[in-house]
Parts: sequence; C-alpha cells; structure tokens
Amino acid sequence: MNSKKKSYVFNAVIILIVTALSVVYLVKDGTIKNENLKNVTVFSVAAVVGVYLLSMLVWALADYFAVKGTLKDWNFLKSFNDLIYGKLASSVTPLKSGHFPMRVYCYARYGYSFYESLTALSMCQIVASVASFFNYLVVFIIATAQKLTVSVNGSVIGLNIVVLIGLIFHFLTICFVCALAFIAPLQKVFINLVSKIKFRNKQEKRAEYIESETLKYKIYKEQIIAMSKAFCKYIPAVLVYVIYMFLTSSLIYVAYLAVSGASFTIKDFFSYYLLTIGAAYITNVIPIPGAAGSSEIVFGLLFKEVIAANVLGGVLLVWRIGSYYVPLVLAIIEFYISQAIFSAADRKKLRQKDVHG
Repeated sequence: MNSKKKSYVFNAVIILIVTALSVVYLVKDGTIKNENLKNVTVFSVAAVVGVYLLSMLVWALADYFAVKGTLKDWNFLKSFNDLIYGKLASSVTPLKSGHFPMRVYCYARYGYSFYESLTALSMCQIVASVASFFNYLVVFIIATAQKLTVSVNGSVIGLNIVVLIGLIFHFLTICFVCALAFIAPLQKVFINLVSKIKFRNKQEKRAEYIESETLKYKIYKEQIIAMSKAFCKYIPAVLVYVIYMFLTSSLIYVAYLAVSGASFTIKDFFSYYLLTIGAAYITNVIPIPGAAGSSEIVFGLLFKEVIAANVLGGVLLVWRIGSYYVPLVLAIIEFYISQAIFSAADRKKLRQKDVHG
C-alpha cells in the first residue's frame, strides 16, 4: 500500500472516530434526541442528496464553460467526472488539500499534460473567485438593505456582517494571488517559505514543489491577462457558478424544509444561506479530514436558536448524511467505475499498439 493510500485510510479512520465523538457530544448536549430520529427518513435525505447532485452538475457546467475551447475533446462529462475526483479527495483530506492534486490526476488519465491540467484548473479557479466576490457583494447589499439578523447565544448579529467577512476574505485572496502571479520576488519568497515549511529536509520534494508552484503562478498570470481581455466570453461560467453557490449553501435549508414540513420563504432562505456561509468560514480552517465533527458541532452552535429544538437534531442528521456521507459513497463508486473505464481504454490502446507494431 503506497503512502497516499495509507494517508486516505488514516483520514477515514479519523473521520469515523471524530464523527462518533461529535455525535456523542451532541446527544449529551441535547441537540440530538430520540424524538429527532423519526424525522430522518429516506425522503428527507433524498431531498438533500438531490439538491447536492444538482449543485455538482451546475458546478461542472460552470467549469465546462470556463475550459471549453482550451482543451482538445473536452466535454461536460469529463468536467463532471474531474469534479467528482476533486470532491472525493477534498472530502477525506484536511482543509480540502487533496482537491486539486486529484483533479490533476484525473486530467492526466484523460491524456492531458501537466501544463494543460494547470491551465484548465487555473481558469476554473479564476471564474470561481470572480463569481464568489460578485455573489458576496450582491448578497451583502441585500442583507444590509433587508436588515437581516440572527440570534447566536443571546446576541443579535447582523447577517450582513457575516457576508462582509466573506467579501473581504475573497477580495484579499484575489489580491494576494494576483500579487504572487505578477510580482516575481514576492512569489519566489512565498514559494520558498512554504516549501521549507512543508518539506524541510526533503530537498528533492522541495525542488519539485518549487518547480510546480512557479509554473502554476506563471499560468495564473497568463490566464488572468487572457481572461481579462475576453471577459465577456466567461460571463456564462461566472453566472452558472453563482447559481452553484446558492444551491450548495442551501442544503441546510433544504434539510430543514424536508424535516419540518415548513413552507419556503425568501427571508428564511437568505438567513439559512448566510448562516451556512458563516459556518463554512469556521469549518474550512479546522484541519480535520472532511470537516468531521467540526461541521456537526458548529451547526449546533449556529442553528440551535434558529431551528426548533424538536427538529434540530433531525435537520442536522439529514443535512450531514445527505450532503456528505451519501455523496461520499456515491463518489467512491463513481471513482472505481471510471478507473475501470480508464484501465479498459489503456488495455485497448496497448492491444492496438501491438497489432500495428
């Protein structure tokens, strides 16, 4: 078993242990009760899974629009499969660190070079960054105009503050990436510093990392310039990605509607949407594979004063099962199916090569 497989197995064990401990904590805390379990039905979980899968299809469409015309023989199915590879890895690695390496691997399986893979991923990332900033800006204006608030531990917090944090974060991230792409001395210092932290005395791996990161920022610079000159071409990708953001951040609200039977309202949708964004800020910086444990506990803290106690635990279970565990199983199945297809294609190429000498 190679080191990557060992790390994935180790992460899976961590996920199981931390999830079990968090469930025990939430049961003792009173968030999850026996009466909540009656609300966890196949229908309610299926509703969340359905919206999750729809969000993935929309994300894949955004990536397809971003990359279309850049890679030879690129299509929506390849875009979706590549995204599933990335989501699978990000679901079982700390801080979603496995997402992009796994997507590069998928591109390689399709026969694309490392340079082509980084080019495509940089285009997808630029679209996502622009869409995220635009989305947060619009939602901030709406939250401020509507004066939306939420009560957390007895304190009333304006939801526009939650969005403002995301808006500032995305703006600074965009500025930082652009600075690294366009300012060579800063880029060199940053890459060398990170390589020393990550690899220390492993000189060979450090050299490989420095080479790949330097290439990555070179491509970022090229694509930022190229995409800026043809911005209108990427508007469909940006708009579709904004739709994805609304879908993926609505999963807790979908779980709430499925469990409680409540009616949909725009005000509630925005409240849940913004709270979900706030929860993501916290869980995304906790280095636990799959955000296991942290997602459940942060959910309990942020939503216990928004969701009635008699359905809170049910909503938590339906949301987490439908947006993480079921999709994870489906992604694993899809991964092995696609690997079998790739292997069959490789064998066919070898046979053809033997026939033609």
